[in-house]
Amino acid sequence: MEIGRIDIWPVEPVSNAWSEEAIFDFLEFLGRKVSSPVPGSGNYHSWNDCGWHDQEFSLEPARGQYVQRVNTLLKRYRDGWEMTPGFEIVELTAPGMDRLLAIQLPVNATADVRHRVQAAVSKYRRRSASPEERRDAVRDLGDVLESLRPEAENVISKKDDSDLFNILNNFSIRHNNKMQKSEYDPIWLAGLFYHFLAMIHVITHLLDRNRVQASSATDGTAVK
Repeated sequence: MEIGRIDIWPVEPVSNAWSEEAIFDFLEFLGRKVSSPVPGSGNYHSWNDCGWHDQEFSLEPARGQYVQRVNTLLKRYRDGWEMTPGFEIVELTAPGMDRLLAIQLPVNATADVRHRVQAAVSKYRRRSASPEERRDAVRDLGDVLESLRPEAENVISKKDDSDLFNILNNFSIRHNNKMQKSEYDPIWLAGLFYHFLAMIHVITHLLDRNRVQASSATDGTAVK
């Protein structure tokens, strides 16, 4: 009832050959249910060597261990998948890009920018994402960059600005006209996704550093 499937109960995944979607849904469901017994909170039931009956539970370390163990399996499956700390199974991060996805936007980034970036990342990595949805996610990151453009002019050169927004506007990502380039392979789309995400981090962190330096100059504190 909770996940809206009728094909995973009773639990007979081997004999009934669950689909990939059913398995992933079930793994995500289990992640939201596991917990660890709190030491000393239970009692031992000796009858028939029944064992410990725990009374209190905590979310950790069980949930962290669960995600870690599931990921050990998922990374060996097909092209690779991974479970996020929120128990969502998503496409495995491109090699070398895991740190980019893990890093946080600076504190001074607006709530709107944070929300739009997170939504775009989730949309792109979602296991059921279609090519059109992934292209939309790249477009969403492009829109965030465009919204940062007025401020970005204070931290990047005009040439850098021109090169960056040439990519945004001359490939069929944000606009649609016959002069744009639109025939590219999914690997190229992935490149644009990580490039735009990286530039959002670069611009917001440079803006954040400028704000800190301006604030320090006002109160006389030196900033390196």
